[in-house]
Amino acid sequence: MSVTLSALTPSARHLPNPKDTSIVKIDKWDAILYDMKVPEGSNTHIRSEWVELGTWIDVHISVTTAESIDAARARAMSVLRSIRITEAS
Repeated sequence: MSVTLSALTPSARHLPNPKDTSIVKIDKWDAILYDMKVPEGSNTHIRSEWVELGTWIDVHISVTTAESIDAARARAMSVLRSIRITEAS
């Protein structure tokens, strides 16, 4: 699925347009994936949200690496999946 991310309109901030955008579910996280062009290597982002028990958690993960974009996304997803949310007692 391809989406337009109006909330990330780069022209007003003088940033390049995001590439390869998609909305996905990663475990219990609702996430937007996108890549940004960098001079060398890969740069990928995950903007994710988890809403449960009246709490909204917002996480932004960014990975810049000399590896491929697929490797960068896998690394970012691994970080997101490693986050543990527990209810306070």
